[in-house]
Amino acid sequence: MNRVGLGLLIGAVGCAPIQSTTSSLETVVSTETVVTEPESRFLTAKVDVSPANATLRVTQSGSCEEKQVETVRVQKKTTRTAKRSVLLFELAAAGLGIGLGAAVAIDSSSVPEQDDPLQSNPVSPEQAQAIGLVVLGLGVVAGRAAGLDLLRAKDKVADEGTIKRDVDGASKIITCSESVVADEDVGLIVRGRYVPAGRLDASGNLSVGWDVIPDELIGMTDWPGQATVAVGPANEIQGIVEGGGKLTSEAVGLVLL
Repeated sequence: MNRVGLGLLIGAVGCAPIQSTTSSLETVVSTETVVTEPESRFLTAKVDVSPANATLRVTQSGSCEEKQVETVRVQKKTTRTAKRSVLLFELAAAGLGIGLGAAVAIDSSSVPEQDDPLQSNPVSPEQAQAIGLVVLGLGVVAGRAAGLDLLRAKDKVADEGTIKRDVDGASKIITCSESVVADEDVGLIVRGRYVPAGRLDASGNLSVGWDVIPDELIGMTDWPGQATVAVGPANEIQGIVEGGGKLTSEAVGLVLL
């Protein structure tokens, strides 16, 4: 009974050792261009100079990172392999058991009776049939075990969703979010002193006359003839104009940086 139970258990769950290895599969689903929000902004000015004044047009922009972001589907693949020697034994036992058991069971009617005086036979036809059926059953159990082991050794792929990641080497810094600075006070910083120059209009333009600079500043012999454009009133300067170029006036020797 114990052997029969063991055979049924083997047939029910299989018995070949299974070796498993796990790997990750990644498939790029899509790629998009993403521009990050600027962390800081800077001011620039375009200036037209005449003997009487300078016309400023002030804009603000930021430095953004433009990058390629790909959406990647991640899958976890488990590769399973049944021990080859055990699987071959199960298949061989199944073929032999089913073939031999069926042959014995079918041919049991030709087995002579044990009390036949002309034949000497240790088993009766009924016993031969029972033996054949048992061998057939064991073959079926072995075949079932082989089938289950093949199913247990089947590879599995589990979907773990998607992730987003930056594409290596595909990012660059660009100028972005450019806009006009309008309705803001503008001043010139001369030798550390804030000189009000006027207010930008709705288009970001301002005409600055050279006479806004006090005579005492212009007349200083050690003054290098330079000024810095600042946006905002003296007590709340929002930013210093960068990259506005060199501006000169023959009238006062002024350079706006």
